[in-house]
Amino acid sequence: MANGFSLGLLNFSQDVNKGADPAYKVHPKGFLSKLYVADDPAAIKYDAGQGHIQPVKVKRKQRFTPDVTSTTPSCDVTNTNPYLEDEVSVTGFRQFAFHISNETISQFDKYASAPASVGNTRLMFEFMDTLRSGANALLTAVNRDLITTGLAAIGDHRATGNNTAVALNLPLSTATNPLNQGLNKLHYDYKFNGFNEKPQVVGAGLMAMHMMQQASKSPDQSGINTRIQAAGIDFWWDEDVALISGNAERILVYEPNAVQLIEVRKYQGMMWSNPPGASIFGGLVLPMLAFDGVNVRQIMVYFDYQLRFNDCAEEIGYVNGVEGVTLQPGYNMIVSKTFDLYPIPSNAYRTGDILDGNRGSLAYTTTNA
Repeated sequence: MANGFSLGLLNFSQDVNKGADPAYKVHPKGFLSKLYVADDPAAIKYDAGQGHIQPVKVKRKQRFTPDVTSTTPSCDVTNTNPYLEDEVSVTGFRQFAFHISNETISQFDKYASAPASVGNTRLMFEFMDTLRSGANALLTAVNRDLITTGLAAIGDHRATGNNTAVALNLPLSTATNPLNQGLNKLHYDYKFNGFNEKPQVVGAGLMAMHMMQQASKSPDQSGINTRIQAAGIDFWWDEDVALISGNAERILVYEPNAVQLIEVRKYQGMMWSNPPGASIFGGLVLPMLAFDGVNVRQIMVYFDYQLRFNDCAEEIGYVNGVEGVTLQPGYNMIVSKTFDLYPIPSNAYRTGDILDGNRGSLAYTTTNA
């Protein structure tokens, strides 16, 4: 079985190269990590947890502005504050499918074909191995879709009155103390826009380099220790912000919980536990690395799966980009995720409010001059 799949005769690359193995390398996904770790991914429940969908509306009010107050006592002046409703939609979907033929499975010995775990799911080694090789593609696709939605929902900066990215210079010289640059400007803008708690910054480029440098910082020539200011920021490394925005130095700044991840777990519950037909349905989790500029942590991301057995040769629409390919009897596994992003609405504040158009998010373009 030198050309087969006997674990006793073969050395698999993940055992040889370990974390450096190209097939299984998963890049950090900062935006998705932020949504899981720094926000509340359970804030909006779009499914009932048993495979049933329950459409959701968010009910809200707008805060009053000072002009509705009076300077004299009166019983003839009053205000009402009706509720506004936003219907939450879930339009994001990503799928990754792969085929394993019976002929391939037959080459396994009893050790190689033993089941292995993906989260709470038990699968044959080859299914798990192929799924692991697709983890980065799946997670990257979901992350990029969420960033695309997030970029389209960036709020207005109070200082500019629009959502165009603001310049943020990280000073090159340490001999002076410019108050309107660097992390000082970021913290000031954060408060000026009415945000609470710690800024959540997502991106890469110069900002990532700046944050990575802070671990070795001490007071500079001007007496400033930027390490202390950086400790007041939650930074999430994500190169996809540059890719999707088209700007290598673009960063996104969020107030905690200003955007919320919505997930639909389609194949959970009794209705999917023993369905008719040739498919098995369920859910599994894939590990994702989150990098905050200093430390790496692991997060588990949920996906639905459908495992379908083809007992005869079947022509498939597309296989590896080639149209109309006939596959031999075997298994098709389809792993998917249904998701979306709920940002603070654009009309969250009344017209005339100092924060009108603000959505708890800002965009910046960093420089180092």
